[in-house]
Amino acid sequence: MKQTQENNGLECSKTEYLKVEIHQATLTPHVYLLWKGKDIIAEIVEDDIIKLLDKKQLVDFYYSNQKKFKIKDWKIKNYIDDK
Repeated sequence: MKQTQENNGLECSKTEYLKVEIHQATLTPHVYLLWKGKDIIAEIVEDDIIKLLDKKQLVDFYYSNQKKFKIKDWKIKNYIDDK
């Protein structure tokens, strides 16, 4: 994971990002799979994509058919399967 520093006005904190790909599950409607490399790391419903992606990423996902994204790790932690 790549680390960058973010300043929220009070203090600096390190933010980590995950590079993931989002693909629609073929057998289940409105369900998407999050891939990191060759591993499926999570299964999410379509409504959760809005929580994971920012505004620009959502436009790219739905209208430009982009699949690869860099997402802040704290946004994705709740969806990662613990296997």
